[in-house]
Amino acid sequence: MAPLDAVTALITWEYAKEMLNLDEDEINIVQNLINAASLAANQYTHRHLKAKDHNVQLDSYGGQTLRLPEYPVNVLTSVHIDTDRDFGAATEVTDDILLYPDGGTLFYEDKFPKDYQCVKVVYNAGYGYDGAEIPYDIQLAMVETVQWYRARISGQGIGVTAIQNPNGITTRFEADLPVSAKRRLEPYVRIVV
Repeated sequence: MAPLDAVTALITWEYAKEMLNLDEDEINIVQNLINAASLAANQYTHRHLKAKDHNVQLDSYGGQTLRLPEYPVNVLTSVHIDTDRDFGAATEVTDDILLYPDGGTLFYEDKFPKDYQCVKVVYNAGYGYDGAEIPYDIQLAMVETVQWYRARISGQGIGVTAIQNPNGITTRFEADLPVSAKRRLEPYVRIVV
């Protein structure tokens, strides 16, 4: 049996089975498709959507705010500020840090130093933390994508577009996600600057 990737999978086999009226003998292929659809959603949104622990070192530009790479933040475990990048116990900052969890922004009453990877943050971020539901629109985007992938591998030509230029040369494109899934995931896309 192909297991679901517990760190990445945004829906379960049971959910896909119910939504798509699947048979038990499809479990292996559908779990692989769930894993692939979840990875595609992460790539499309430029985020890791499912809740997981993160341990990151971040550059700081000398301001009072610092954006964490993943959000929403569920648990902020520790913040260390150290321009020597040793991050020992003495470098942990506790009282002067505020967190805006939905956007994953830290606010420091002083200023973060302007230095390369001088802030270490340990935290948990993403959807589905501690048994909470992953947003329905993300789940539905995964169901649509799994169904789309199933149709594609069964030879139905889903996701393939043919464009013929004036010289008669045909180019085929294959998309990673159906348009409807992209629309559902659009509110979760992180703007990469």
